[in-house]
Amino acid sequence: MAANDGVLDVGEVRLYDRVVPPLPQGNYRLKIEQKLPDELQLHSSDEELEGHRYFDVTGPRWSLEPMEIHSSTPASNEQGTIPRQMLPMVVLGRRTLPWERNLFNESEKNAPVSDNNDYPSMALLLFTEEELTTITDSATGDGYVRIFKGSDQLSLLDSTTVFAGTQQEREVRGVFDQYKDEADYLERMGIKHESSCTAECKKHGSLKVNAVEISKSLLMKVCPTLEELRLLAHVREVNPMDKEQCGSDEDGWFSILTSNRLPTQDDTKYHACLVSLEGRLDEGWIHHSGEPVDEKNAPAPVYHQPGMITGTKYVDRT
Repeated sequence: MAANDGVLDVGEVRLYDRVVPPLPQGNYRLKIEQKLPDELQLHSSDEELEGHRYFDVTGPRWSLEPMEIHSSTPASNEQGTIPRQMLPMVVLGRRTLPWERNLFNESEKNAPVSDNNDYPSMALLLFTEEELTTITDSATGDGYVRIFKGSDQLSLLDSTTVFAGTQQEREVRGVFDQYKDEADYLERMGIKHESSCTAECKKHGSLKVNAVEISKSLLMKVCPTLEELRLLAHVREVNPMDKEQCGSDEDGWFSILTSNRLPTQDDTKYHACLVSLEGRLDEGWIHHSGEPVDEKNAPAPVYHQPGMITGTKYVDRT
C-alpha cells in the first residue's frame, strides 16, 4: 500500500503491509564522473574526471537499544493475563526496522511470493518456561532456564562460560558454531572482509548477543513458515498528537511484529523472544508452507539463534 500524505485524526490508525528502506544495510560505492566540453581546450587528462566515494548503511543487527522498543504486549512480567485473549506483539519505533536486513542473503532459497525485501528478517517466538527449562537434578527439580543474557550472553563464534560461580556453570558453544571458521561465517553472512580475515573476524567471533536455547523439534513446530513470516509484520501510522497510541514518538510511525502462537495455559509463565532469522534459511527449520519436514535430517547437531531482545539457539536432541 502506498503511503498517504494526509494527516490522520486523533484516534485513527492507518496500516501498511511493510515499509521497505530504499537502501538496505550494506557497503556501497558511489561513482562520480564529469566530462568537460571540448570548447574549454583542456588537456585530454583534464577533460574527463572520475572519483569514487564509499559509504556504509548500518543499523541494528544482533541487538536493539532500549529506545528502539516502543512497547510490547503483554508488558514484561505482566501477571493475570487471560489465556487466548492476548496476542503477543512488539512495537518498534522505526518503521523500516524489520525489513532492513535481507532474510535471503547468501541463501539458496528464494521468496515464495513477492520480492525478497518484502520479508522481515526477525520473528517473535513464544515459549512456555517449561519448554525452555533444563532440569539438572531430578530429585530436587533444580534446573535453569536456557535464556542467556546480561553477563551470560553468548558469543557469535567463540565458546562462552555461562552461569559462572554457580552450580549451573557450563561452557556453551558459539551462536554460529556450525561454520567451519571465521572466514566461512563472514562469507555466509555476506560481510565484506579481507582475505586474511584477522581483526574483522575476531570482532564478529567475540561479539556477545542474547540467546535462548530450544530443542530443534520444538523450534520446527513453532517457527512460522516463510509465507507466515511475511504476514506477521506490518507498519502502523497514527497521529503524532495521539499520545495514547503514540506516546513520546515524534512521527507516529511504528513497525509491529506479532507472534504466531497464543498463550493458552493458565498459571503458566511464557517468554516472548524477538529473534533474528538472518543466516538461518538453509538450516532446515524455516520452511515453506506444505513443505515436508524431516526432524531427523538436521544439518548440524547444534545451533544458536542470535537475538534482538532475546535470541534463539536450538540443540538437536529428543
